[in-house]
Amino acid sequence: MSNYTPGDHLSTPRGVYTHHGLYVGDGQVIHYSGFAGDGSSGAVECVTLKAFANGESISKVPFMIRVYDRDEAVERAWSKLGADNYNLLWNNCETFVYWCITGVPVSPQVVNAFATAYQAYKLTQTTKATVDVVNAVRQVAAAEAVRTSAPTVAKMLTTAAGGTAAAGLLTGGAATTTAATAALLTGGVVVAPVALVAAGALGVAAGVAWLLDW
Repeated sequence: MSNYTPGDHLSTPRGVYTHHGLYVGDGQVIHYSGFAGDGSSGAVECVTLKAFANGESISKVPFMIRVYDRDEAVERAWSKLGADNYNLLWNNCETFVYWCITGVPVSPQVVNAFATAYQAYKLTQTTKATVDVVNAVRQVAAAEAVRTSAPTVAKMLTTAAGGTAAAGLLTGGAATTTAATAALLTGGVVVAPVALVAAGALGVAAGVAWLLDW
């Protein structure tokens, strides 16, 4: 004597997925046999509960609303016996049972798999976007550190060279490039301050980038 009622949606585990069938009475289950046991495609067939379970447990899948009553669902299952158009995603054992009961060939486990994959994809895109933003902030911060250090460089050049010509080389002021270059060439003491301040500016930029990392 079976614990199941004709029209019950049955499921049984198959490792990473579940296999589905419709109980039609007398210890028989109609199912799409694709991936039922050995992982190969197969037609709609009627098998015993034992063959359906394939050594695993069997569970009943509840339905709150049935478009077709139990007798109609069983008739629909029998009408598809021998059909051999199995597709792992669009026409599988689960879509078959849902079609028998609701008229809609849907597979919640396929939908859930797609949803999980899409969420994982969105997470990787979000992570990538966050990294891009952080890198952009780093670049802006480093550029700002160098820019705000430029007036200090100009001031030191002015002091060392005794005029505004050398400062114009960095600040883009009224001094001509030729005059500024001449000031750098003739005021030998300017070279050292330039190197020191440039190094200082790079240090500030590196410090800002380090803070962002921290």
